[in-house]
Amino acid sequence: MFHGSMAQTGRCMKTVSKASDLKGVFTALFTPLVDDDRTRLRNSIDHAKASQMIDDLIACGVTGLVPVGTTGQSPTLSHRQHVEFITFVVDYVSGRVPVVAGAGSNCTRESVEMIESIQRSCGELACLCVTGYYNNPPQEGLVRHYEALARETGAKLILYNIPSRTASYLEPETLIHLAGVPNIIGLKQAVNFREAGRYRDDTLRVIEGTDPDEFAVLTGEDDLLLTLLEMGGAG
Repeated sequence: MFHGSMAQTGRCMKTVSKASDLKGVFTALFTPLVDDDRTRLRNSIDHAKASQMIDDLIACGVTGLVPVGTTGQSPTLSHRQHVEFITFVVDYVSGRVPVVAGAGSNCTRESVEMIESIQRSCGELACLCVTGYYNNPPQEGLVRHYEALARETGAKLILYNIPSRTASYLEPETLIHLAGVPNIIGLKQAVNFREAGRYRDDTLRVIEGTDPDEFAVLTGEDDLLLTLLEMGGAG
């Protein structure tokens, strides 16, 4: 059950404020663009197509929506477009389902500034933050990165572990540690844990080593949803 609240801006919205809110299916939105720039460098966001996509997904019964994650072209949208599209989604959804904002970066400062911009525009949205990519930081660096995001912004954070895209992997001990950090409420685990092996063992260790009321584990792979639920995950 999600809790309704009013954001700082006064708009009607449902918020993800704790781990138990992270159950079900939160769909990552792509960001549709208008073919309005000859160079293909400055295409504007297609709000009409986005509206149709949002309505269709809500009609299908999704639990929540996630704009401008990596599926939503977060590395290639401008910062202005990034915040603009999240704000548009929050306003258009108008409290029908919760919205989780994509706000991750391989730069700690950039991610803090993005989260703060989203908060100023939309209120206190939970944010999905991808593991540092390209930099390939050690586990201590990842811990410091996420601790800084939680400390500096006060936002509810969902970690995003996707080593196939980032060349960086949050080890189970690191995740269990971060689960105890105030404001870190969940994990999007985008690894193949269906078969026996490292990823399955690691995912089970995280599920069994954390409190599901404080830290929700979700899969980032559609076809692994039932497997994760059988393992004790959330959605």
